[in-house]
Amino acid sequence: WNLSIYAGTGKSFFGGPGTVSQSKYHFSNLPSVPSKSEASYGNKTITNWQAGIQASRILADRWRVVLNMQYEHIGGSLKTDTIYRNGNAEKVDGQFRLFHEFISVNPQIAATIINKTVQVSVAGGVDYAFRVEQGDEVDYIDQNGGRFIFGGSGGVPGKNDLRITLGTQFTYKRFGILLNYKQGLLNVRDEEPGENVYTRTWHVSLVYNFLRLK
Repeated sequence: WNLSIYAGTGKSFFGGPGTVSQSKYHFSNLPSVPSKSEASYGNKTITNWQAGIQASRILADRWRVVLNMQYEHIGGSLKTDTIYRNGNAEKVDGQFRLFHEFISVNPQIAATIINKTVQVSVAGGVDYAFRVEQGDEVDYIDQNGGRFIFGGSGGVPGKNDLRITLGTQFTYKRFGILLNYKQGLLNVRDEEPGENVYTRTWHVSLVYNFLRLK
């Protein structure tokens, strides 16, 4: 067995017919009523991050079984063009971002395609993501040029997620670079009924192999 740790960043967004690129934001004056965007699931990208541990074992020749377990922060964004406050509308230049945080388990089958000084492998599998927390924020510039950011976290995403994963790893001695793409298969919309929404995520991570067991 080989055990490695990894951490990195990437881009993510929401895909599917239930996503939008632009919406309006409503501020609430009541503590019991949260401020909210008319639409939450944006098809524009945000920067994400993740960190985890990887276990791998050789099966035969160039084939390996790989298990990734990680904590990840993903989501999507949309353009906010209007703010409503106290019944008044104001045109702004802004962005609304929705964040989901998951703990995911990703078993894969990997094949080594280049086995020289730098080893190159490709892998594919499935990923099950357990919901942990969600948050959102609106970031805008008003007509006077002032910038404002409002938001917070609380609650959890409405659903867990199941994703197909594809990846490539470049390894030199104990160090590596892991490229991974995850495409959600389950509708993650957790509000009023509407068209389906799916997660889309790219990750680039640095990998360090800290333990090799024969």
